[in-house]
Amino acid sequence: MNKSTPPTTGKAAARERLIAAAIRVFEREGLRGATTREIAREAEVNEVTLFRHFQNKDGLLAAVMEHKMQLHTELLETESIWTGDLAHDLHEYGKALYRALGKSEAFIRMLVGEAKRQPDYSRHMMIDASRPTCERFAARLRDALRNGRMRADLDPVIVVDAFTDMLLFGMLRETAQWMPYYDAESYVQTYVSVFIAGLAAPKTKQTSKRGNTPTPSAKKSNTPPKR
Repeated sequence: MNKSTPPTTGKAAARERLIAAAIRVFEREGLRGATTREIAREAEVNEVTLFRHFQNKDGLLAAVMEHKMQLHTELLETESIWTGDLAHDLHEYGKALYRALGKSEAFIRMLVGEAKRQPDYSRHMMIDASRPTCERFAARLRDALRNGRMRADLDPVIVVDAFTDMLLFGMLRETAQWMPYYDAESYVQTYVSVFIAGLAAPKTKQTSKRGNTPTPSAKKSNTPPKR
């Protein structure tokens, strides 16, 4: 066996199986209905192993949330997405994020349902889990703000929430088959285009090479038109 190959058994493998099993059980049973015994059975490990890794169900859920958000954080670190061109970057990130949200549809719907039954607990879990990803996205937007590519009157944190929430809503509509004649790709393309139009910093007026004098095309003539 190649020494550089990571092992497929042991503590790391057990932890990965427990997280994968927990996602399936949470999706199927909800936060309240899922039990550590059922999750351990699904992962084919002893329940004691679950407690050794995560202490309790809350600890396991926190690890699941961290795992889910880590996938989104990786998109924010992908160099091919973030080039410094705001329009390009948000289009590429929007498409990638939409696909990532779609892969977690069942888990997201479970969280939405649980938010009604356990609002304080669900809100606490979501805020804690999503904070690093939101902060990284907001940092990307602050870079655009410093470089004059984004409006200065907008709060980057609110922009992050608005961008993410509309893509999330679109994904939920698509998977529920509520979209009319257009497809998901058209939805994402149109939404991000409209979003960027409202986000972009206003362009400065064109000036001539001599200074701040408007170019001839921008001058207003006081000469009455010839008859």
